[in-house]
Amino acid sequence: MYKNVLLIEPKSPDVNIYSKFKMPRMGLAILGTQAHEAGYHVRIVYQETTKVTSEHFLWADVIGFSLTTSTSPEGYRLAEVARSLDQYRNRSTVIVFGGVHPTFLPEEALLHGDYVFRGEAEPGFVPFLDSLNNGGDLDRIPGLSRWVNQTVRHNPPADEKVEMDSLPTPDWSLFEGLHTDITGVMTSRGCPYDCSFCSVTAMFGRTYRMRSIDNIIDDLASLTSRHVFFYDDHFLANPRRTEALLRRIIAEQDRRISIREFSAQVRVEIAKYPHILDLMKEAGFTTLYIGFESVNNETLKLYNKKQNLKEIVQSIREIRKRGIWIHGMFVLGSDADTARTFPETVRFARRNKIDSVQFLILTPFPGTQQFETFEAEQRMLSYEWSRFDGFQAVYLPRQITPYQLQKWNLRAMLRFYTWPRVISSIVRLKLFEAVIRLYGRVSLLTWYRHNRGLLKKLKQDDRHFFVPVRTGAAAADQTVHDELATI
Repeated sequence: MYKNVLLIEPKSPDVNIYSKFKMPRMGLAILGTQAHEAGYHVRIVYQETTKVTSEHFLWADVIGFSLTTSTSPEGYRLAEVARSLDQYRNRSTVIVFGGVHPTFLPEEALLHGDYVFRGEAEPGFVPFLDSLNNGGDLDRIPGLSRWVNQTVRHNPPADEKVEMDSLPTPDWSLFEGLHTDITGVMTSRGCPYDCSFCSVTAMFGRTYRMRSIDNIIDDLASLTSRHVFFYDDHFLANPRRTEALLRRIIAEQDRRISIREFSAQVRVEIAKYPHILDLMKEAGFTTLYIGFESVNNETLKLYNKKQNLKEIVQSIREIRKRGIWIHGMFVLGSDADTARTFPETVRFARRNKIDSVQFLILTPFPGTQQFETFEAEQRMLSYEWSRFDGFQAVYLPRQITPYQLQKWNLRAMLRFYTWPRVISSIVRLKLFEAVIRLYGRVSLLTWYRHNRGLLKKLKQDDRHFFVPVRTGAAAADQTVHDELATI
């Protein structure tokens, strides 16, 4: 019988500013809860906080891994370790992969395991476990890929997308060693936009599906954590519904909901709804994560972002009026970006008083339009998946070299997270701000120590191979190099 189910989210390959906030993704929490409610024994390990041991592997009958692109090498390694321990068991452990990376590269994942769930696994996971135990027909499991007679067979996906209210409230107690003041709640799935570097649409579709407000309130009422982060890719995709949810949260805070701090991901069009921002402030929203992506309007067009610099500035102004912390995310390295883009981005972030930032390097993740484009143009420099974490140059940019992209991105982050700015936060008694800025600085220096060899290799490769295609504007940007050397 296959009754013991171990679910693992592997750790990230390197340190970054998000490393301070240990919070697992929602997928395994939902699948684990489904399996537990169906009578299976479930343990979930979030490797960022809990070490995976041989005891875990020897206990498990089925091991499921949820993988992103950057964590896939670690997941594959753990699967091989689990397989090597089968000699101490009476039968082979069943190895299952899911998540965004195996969804788009199932054949690769099947080189390291037995099964892959592509896309949404919730409709098929418990029926899959039941089929293992009862000899059911695996061909009926939606989205399942597996080996059949030395060839890979891909079952078609479910006829319809997951109905959000059919999903259980996640049982976070199934996680081992997870101690955090921040808990995640998902109120919707999907995104109506289709940014070129994002895999959300390919993974979940453009159909925006929402949980009922009553179910969301029930979830929030069951939690005792200090802070809730809403996992939605776009919390404001349906403004009318968001407004109704916020009003219910405010009303229930005096009755059922004890949580007083929230955060979420939004887009810049939130500035068009000042009344919703007022409700967020009243409900206790302390942080908004916003994908500004670029200060270059041409880059925003290439990303299919459907926003411009004027709208970005307006959104910052409206959010700052309410005293809500802004974490701004920028993606650097598009075909329209030049040497000048990097110092301009730093100046923009500081001039507009964005509280914290992440300057990410454009990364062509499998499943995205960007990946398809760069592959077709033969611009991919690496398929070493651990490097696909948003912090490493893995493709050939158009107007700068990979080494310049890597170096200038790091310098831009260091220019934002400076020691004087840390000290200034302390002097002004802005202790949370000081902690974030200090952690940002330290994590960047730690990353640099870990990756000196990478920078050296990129620099050497630049000298031998890479000649950017320079436009007139890019050629003029040579005058910016001295400025970049100071950041």
